[in-house]
Amino acid sequence: MFPTYYPSCSWARSAGAPIARGSPGYRPQLDADNAGIACEGFQQD
Repeated sequence: MFPTYYPSCSWARSAGAPIARGSPGYRPQLDADNAGIACEGFQQD
């Protein structure tokens, strides 16, 4: 199985974002405010 990777929040949102820290697909680069939730709200890509 390949790891989940989203190059941007647009991709992640199309797959059902937001993504919690520790979940497949989460990475700090997608967490704008370092709150543990990637691609929440209206983050710009």
